Amino acid sequence: MSSLLVCEFKKLKRNSILKYTVLAAFLFPIPLSLLALHANMSFDKLKMFVFVFGFYLLMPIFLGLILATLVFEERDNNTLKNILTIPISKRSLLLAKIIATLIIGVIFVVVSLILPIILGVVRGNIDLGQFFTTLGIGLIIGVMVTVADLPLLIVVLKMKKNYLMSFVVSLSYTILSFVTSLQYNRFPLPLSVVFKWSLPHISSGTMSASITRLFFSTPSCIGILCIVGFLSYYVAVKLFESEEE
Repeated sequence: MSSLLVCEFKKLKRNSILKYTVLAAFLFPIPLSLLALHANMSFDKLKMFVFVFGFYLLMPIFLGLILATLVFEERDNNTLKNILTIPISKRSLLLAKIIATLIIGVIFVVVSLILPIILGVVRGNIDLGQFFTTLGIGLIIGVMVTVADLPLLIVVLKMKKNYLMSFVVSLSYTILSFVTSLQYNRFPLPLSVVFKWSLPHISSGTMSASITRLFFSTPSCIGILCIVGFLSYYVAVKLFESEEE
């Protein structure tokens, strides 16, 4: 599996998508940090803006593009047939792509939090406990968002080599999920479920009962994500195995 992961990251390096993803993760908190400085915003508020707009808008789009790149690179270069001459199953190959995407999701979270945490330390409004809590919640959300994005893998496999349509679907799925997250409902779109689970953990203010009743509990969130992850992987494997080599 480690060799497969190395191969997947080499594909991303050739395509430059990994570089752009990490760059976006580092750059997008800059205007938020400048706003925080100008408005004398607390670390908790800055952190919430980074979580909401970075992890629920920007990251899902890039993870969708990562999945598309990992699948399309083999088709564009016609390397899948050569890979399968090695005694390895398509199931393992697909799992390696998912794990690689998961690792990139974690990297995105860590890079996105560098600037806000530095700013919090410089301004003296973050302690060691907040540092570890923020990083821990961020990493958990990174994993959850990646799993919530796995239905896009099915779309990617059906799109063949259509990068544009994969991007449009990824963007549409993310925007729909984000809009749903802001509504007064409990519609179980995977990304919306993660958002409504995480809100009590990333916000510092008190919320009314009419809002808290919309949140998903930890068991509910994990249960929904397990179902989504399993079904997405199962369907994706069937589609992948049915393709002509």
